[in-house]
Amino acid sequence: MKPLLSPLPTQHLRDLHLPCGDHPRGQPHLSAASGLVFANDRFFAVADDEHHLGMFDARASTPVQLLRLLPGDLPKKLKKRKARKADFEVLVRLPTAGAREGAALLALGSGSRPNRQLGVRMRVGADGRLDGVNLVDLEALYKPLHKRFAELNIEGGFFRGPDFVLLQRGSASGEERPQADDYVDRPPRGYEQSGKATFAHERPQADDYVDRPPRGYEQSGKATFAHEATGTPSEAPRREPHSGNAAIVFDAAATLAWLAGAGPAPHARRCQSLALGVVDGVALCFTDGAALDGGRWLFSAVAEAGNDSYNDGACVASAVGLVDAKGAVQWVRLLAGAPKVEGIDARRVGQQLQLVMVTDADDPATPSRLLSATLPV
Repeated sequence: MKPLLSPLPTQHLRDLHLPCGDHPRGQPHLSAASGLVFANDRFFAVADDEHHLGMFDARASTPVQLLRLLPGDLPKKLKKRKARKADFEVLVRLPTAGAREGAALLALGSGSRPNRQLGVRMRVGADGRLDGVNLVDLEALYKPLHKRFAELNIEGGFFRGPDFVLLQRGSASGEERPQADDYVDRPPRGYEQSGKATFAHERPQADDYVDRPPRGYEQSGKATFAHEATGTPSEAPRREPHSGNAAIVFDAAATLAWLAGAGPAPHARRCQSLALGVVDGVALCFTDGAALDGGRWLFSAVAEAGNDSYNDGACVASAVGLVDAKGAVQWVRLLAGAPKVEGIDARRVGQQLQLVMVTDADDPATPSRLLSATLPV
């Protein structure tokens, strides 16, 4: 295949407009879409500052329908709303619904504040109505993760065969270097014995690669996407709380049992740091993920200036990338125009991978957009 050296173009499919008078604060649109699922010819989106699920037809441009998840309405003033919101950043399709039985979904708060440790399990019927809404206390699930990460900020999730995967969004100030005990089954690629732990950050030359760019390589302005670790596990640095991106893997069956009230909160069986690259000094950080066939998964990421999980910053760049079944980043590709993509889903159509994405401009006056892009399988 051809080297992925140019930014990936996106197509603007629609804005997420609402019927007049439907929004609790009078907005004509959703403005902070943060998670996206495609199921049964419908799109479902959560917004991080709403108490509703957005639903709209994939085949028509009809307005987005709001389905209430939580009682009450959030304050109109930004600071008060930010302090009180559940911060739904994740929307996951649960593997429990038949093809035409509707969609079973799970929305998750980011965990970045005590009031953001709430989840909602729901089923949307084939007629587009909520059949049931169940609140899920995420404290037991997130408590060990607060110890693991310097600042917990869960931004994506998906079921992948026997696994349930959550994506921790890293800090924009720099990427976490992989630690020896992140890898349960095997050391990461490039993790070799050498007197002490060192970490190489080198940019390969594009003309060294004839058929495809190297894993994690992308050329665009001042972007650098090659970060691989070397060092002996026995002499790796003492573990500190993570500040980088990570994929946190749970047992899917145990997770589903917990959600159904038939077992305790699952414990992570693997936590892997993943370096996505740096653009103009700002690290790319996860915003969502979607499972693909063969154990692979796709992610969206943004380079957003700012050093904490609470305050928004300027979007320097955005990207999508592919992780293989063994957990290795295969490639990262910038998105043309740097739309702040916060949610992603994908499906295979013939020999192409069709991506759909939603944006969050961090401005209530700007509608979230539905974008698409196409990649070869």
